[in-house]
Amino acid sequence: MNQQLMNHLGGSIVREEHKGNFVAARDFATAELERVGGLGDPLALADALLDRGVVHLLQDGLGAARQCFAEAKHLAANDVNRLLRALSYDVLAIYEQFNNVNNV
Repeated sequence: MNQQLMNHLGGSIVREEHKGNFVAARDFATAELERVGGLGDPLALADALLDRGVVHLLQDGLGAARQCFAEAKHLAANDVNRLLRALSYDVLAIYEQFNNVNNV
């Protein structure tokens, strides 16, 4: 994960810790995704999608998060580390989806 994004998130992607500045994290992740989108580097794009997906996840944008993770999985299909991150984040999004449903 991008270190600047982690700084915006207060060093944690655990929502319950209520750390960081989600607005700054969203703005940074969006800008980074736009920046790398035109570079033609699929792994850099996968990283940016993973980062943007995590921010979506923390802001209850589960559908948007899962879309980012799906795109990242496709781009990083031959990179096991990125693929594992994408799959892990996607499982977390699914968990959050069902955890929220059970609490309603």
